[in-house]
Amino acid sequence: MRRLMVAGIVAAGMIGFGGVANAQQQADPAVLDKIYCVYDSLIDSGDYEPVAEAFLYDDTSKEDADAAQKLVDNLAAKCAETHQLGPKKKGIIADIGIYGASADYLAEDLMLIDDASEETVQAIFAMADDMTDDEVMKLFDGSWRNDATFTAKLKAALLAKGLPDNPETLEAAYHMLHLTSAAAVSATAFVLSTEAES
Repeated sequence: MRRLMVAGIVAAGMIGFGGVANAQQQADPAVLDKIYCVYDSLIDSGDYEPVAEAFLYDDTSKEDADAAQKLVDNLAAKCAETHQLGPKKKGIIADIGIYGASADYLAEDLMLIDDASEETVQAIFAMADDMTDDEVMKLFDGSWRNDATFTAKLKAALLAKGLPDNPETLEAAYHMLHLTSAAAVSATAFVLSTEAES
């Protein structure tokens, strides 16, 4: 997941919540460090892979899924203690960690399995930069699948960026965009939360 891309969406107010642009301008680097604390920890440690696999694949064993969730919970607790976050914000940063880890995992698969270039993968992540509020929300809530025009637009853009034209590869890219949108929406919820930080 491109951390700066999601940060840019947050700062621009591109999440579809009314009247949030001014609030989101407060997303300074210190706030972003809180928002991405779990995600950054997962990436830095390399533990994003088991977390992503538990989130993405239904055939993950219960033991592995529980271990992945415990890992995320422990990191969220440490981040909440470090940044003095309440339970709501702790839950949000845990979600962002999972979304980001899963998006990065899919991005690696595109490069390793589908021979997509790093430039293509980064271009896919960057697509959200040019999306409208409505399009970001469609990706977030899944309603984009019922919008034939938007689906065709997404597919054309992905192919133009060099992605192979096969259903499995496209589905992985769609899922990456969904996860990035989910992270952006969650980041906005963090910024707008009125929960006190002690």
